[in-house]
Amino acid sequence: MAINDYKIIEVRCKKDIPELTSHKMRSPGSLFALVECIGCKKRKWIDNGRTKNADHEFWQYKCSQCAINAKLSTLPSGCILEVRKQKDIPEKAHLGGCPGAKWALIQCPECKTKQRWMPFARINGRSDTLKPHCKKCRMEIRHRDTINRHLQTIKQNGIDVLEVKKFQRAKSSDNFPATCVLLKCPKCNNKCWQRVNQAALKRNSYCKKCIIDAGGQLTPNWKGGRRVHKIHYRSTRIRPEDPYYCMAPKNGYVLDHRLVMAKHLGRPLGKHEIVHHLNGDRADNRIENLYLCENDNHAKEHYRVIRDRAMLRKENEVLKKKLKELQSVT
Repeated sequence: MAINDYKIIEVRCKKDIPELTSHKMRSPGSLFALVECIGCKKRKWIDNGRTKNADHEFWQYKCSQCAINAKLSTLPSGCILEVRKQKDIPEKAHLGGCPGAKWALIQCPECKTKQRWMPFARINGRSDTLKPHCKKCRMEIRHRDTINRHLQTIKQNGIDVLEVKKFQRAKSSDNFPATCVLLKCPKCNNKCWQRVNQAALKRNSYCKKCIIDAGGQLTPNWKGGRRVHKIHYRSTRIRPEDPYYCMAPKNGYVLDHRLVMAKHLGRPLGKHEIVHHLNGDRADNRIENLYLCENDNHAKEHYRVIRDRAMLRKENEVLKKKLKELQSVT
């Protein structure tokens, strides 16, 4: 690759550069490149490996002072109050490192009250922008950005916000007030306050009463009123006016096999009545596979299934042994 691709002026071995004769970190045959700072035009010999690891189209050398000045230009005006060396700062003199290292006294641009010392090496770090704000102001800015993002999400969902107001929380771990929005329900036309994060997740402006009356169908997570349990039972949500609603708990979901048996009998089932799956498949809710029994009989049915499985397992082992004997004879 050509030398000009890396904005390099010259490349030499270490032994041919008089200024680097005392450099002990590289061998005499190591290559060094002479580069020029794009800011102050100062020249410096650097390891040629640094130029090889960089992108040849965009790589440009910048000295430490120019890099600090470029990073300081991103700070608000009046943010840096004073620059001192570490040995001249009483509260930082006991720290290790170079006593002549430069430190900057940075003032929070938000509250204009809190100040802290920050080393120039940290200012010239890898981050693109320096955050000079204090911890409390950073939390407030993050909270403000979150609220603005939620409001933007609400507008993208096509919900009209009538008013935005902050309410002081009664019990909260942080000091930030709760931001609420005033929305108008499109079904009952009532106005209600909702938290901005909940309104962004709901993706609609229905009030709580209308959502409850609709049986959850107006919620964004509605899945048709069907559930599948971890033990493979299936359940269906029914309305309060349904004649079989007395079989449901508070959430309104009834197990499918009980609902199928109740509709087959034409009456709701009692708590003492248990519906048993004949083939053991809890997802098979056909009426031919269901059997109505009492609690004691249900336990006997399960014991009978376990006993039959054990007998079939023993017969299978016996048949496998006989098959091996026949194969060995032939």
